[in-house]
Amino acid sequence: MVPYLLATQGHVVVAPDYAGLGVGNLPNGTNIRHPWATGPAQANDTAWAVTAARNAFPDYLAQDGAFVVMGHSQGARAAWSFAERQVSIPVPGYRGTVALSPAPDAIAQEEQALQYPEAHWSVDTQFLQPLTIDAVTAVYPSYDWKGFTNLTSQLFHDVYEKSQGCLPTQSVLFDGLPLKEFAKPGWTQDPAVRRWQNLTRIGRKDFVGPLLLLHGASDSIIPYDDSISSSVLSTVRDTCALMQRESSAESLELVAYRDMDHFSVIQASQGRWLAWVNARLAGSCPSLPAGCAIQEASGFRTEYTARSGPAPNFLVDSVDSMDRWKFSL
Repeated sequence: MVPYLLATQGHVVVAPDYAGLGVGNLPNGTNIRHPWATGPAQANDTAWAVTAARNAFPDYLAQDGAFVVMGHSQGARAAWSFAERQVSIPVPGYRGTVALSPAPDAIAQEEQALQYPEAHWSVDTQFLQPLTIDAVTAVYPSYDWKGFTNLTSQLFHDVYEKSQGCLPTQSVLFDGLPLKEFAKPGWTQDPAVRRWQNLTRIGRKDFVGPLLLLHGASDSIIPYDDSISSSVLSTVRDTCALMQRESSAESLELVAYRDMDHFSVIQASQGRWLAWVNARLAGSCPSLPAGCAIQEASGFRTEYTARSGPAPNFLVDSVDSMDRWKFSL
C-alpha cells in the first residue's frame, strides 16, 4: 500500500529486515528471536539498512543523500524510535519521520486494556499479549515466556512458531480462546517486563524531526483519545509539553482522521504523507515551524464506503470463517 506507491514516485524504497525474521540464525547456529515491537532494536535495523543500501548502490545513493523514515503500527514504533535515536547516533541525510498508527507504550496499553475491558480497543490489545511476552523473552531470554498460560504456550510454540506464521495467523489461531487464557494474571509486573517497557516506550523524550504522526481516531487496536496515559494523544501532549519546556526547535505534527481504523488511515492520509515525503526528499519545502500542531481531518466518506477493520490481510475478512486459515499464512 505504501512502498509501491513511493517507488512509482521515483524514490528508492528500503525495507529493513528486522532481526530474527529473514535471517533466523547466527553463523554459529544460535537462534535469533524477533523482538516484536522493540523499537530501539528496529531503529538500529533501519539505520543499518540505510548504510547497507548506500554501500550496495554507491552509483545511485550518496553516503549523505536525503532520506525519510516511515512506518505503520510496529513499523511506526520503529520509525519514531529512529527519530529518537537520531539525537545520539545521527545518520547523515535524515530529513524526518512519518509514523502511522504508533503504539507509544505497549505494556501500559496492555494493562489499561485489562483495566477497561469495555473499551473498543481492549479486546484487540489483549490479543497481542502473547506477542509481547515473546518479545520480552527475545530481549531477556531468562524471562522464558513466564507470562504464558499452559494453553497459550502450547498454541504458540507447537503451532504458531512451527507454521512460521504472521500476525493474521495468530489472530486466526487464537480466535475463540477465552481472554483470560492469553496470559497469566499480573504478568506485566515481572521485573523483566518492566525493563522491556522502559527500553521500548516511545514519546515523552527528545527526538530529531520533523515528525509527522497520523492516526485513525477510531483505531480499534491503538487508542487515540487522551482518556488513558498510553494513548497517542496523551503521549503527544506530554511530548509537546517537554518540547515547550526545553524550547525545542523540532517540529511535531499529529493529525487524527475521523472514523478511520488502524489500516484505513493509511489510505485516508495518503495525500498528506505522500506530499510530505516528496517535499522532504526534493528539498523543495522550507523548514517546518518549530513546536507542535494537533488537528483532525476527514476520513473516507464512510456513509458510502466500507470501513476496513483491524485485520491487516483483507482476505481474512472477506471469506467464510472456516476458510480463513487458508488466507492467513
